[in-house]
Amino acid sequence: MGYEVRPYEQLVDIAVLLRATCGFLTVATLIAAVGLWLLPSTVFGAQAMVAKMTVSLLLICAALVLARVVARGTCVRVQIDTAAGEVREVVDGMFQSDIVLAHYRFDAIDAVDVIAARSSASFRQVQIIIKGIGPVPAGDGSPLLIAVLRSRLASDFGLENAHPAREAVWGGPLSPS
Repeated sequence: MGYEVRPYEQLVDIAVLLRATCGFLTVATLIAAVGLWLLPSTVFGAQAMVAKMTVSLLLICAALVLARVVARGTCVRVQIDTAAGEVREVVDGMFQSDIVLAHYRFDAIDAVDVIAARSSASFRQVQIIIKGIGPVPAGDGSPLLIAVLRSRLASDFGLENAHPAREAVWGGPLSPS
């Protein structure tokens, strides 16, 4: 039993650029693997066929590895499992599966803070502070909705609700900071 928090904003970062590059390389390696068989061959001997088959199988394997990188999600979601007493950071994997990046027990959580954006006073972010690790962004949005999320998280984690919004340390949505 539990719930999941997904961030509102989607940023273009290195992971998104990596996925786009891998997508291009996936298509290129598949074209190369098929194109290898379209080349006219003057020698139909066993050695030429084995060489073509080996190279095309290697290219197909490379395309499958690249396709795996492309299919993986980049938006990190936070899952709160109240039955197991843990917080998990997950991303979308292939075929509707989740890839767990990290998990933390409720007793490792130090605080739940609301951080105001520097660029806009009407935008805030909830951060779960993990002892020895630092903040984990859990959600963002309007101050009214974020206050409710912060209270629910603090209640589920067994923390007091006495943490006010701190000074801005986060750039906010699509800020050039």
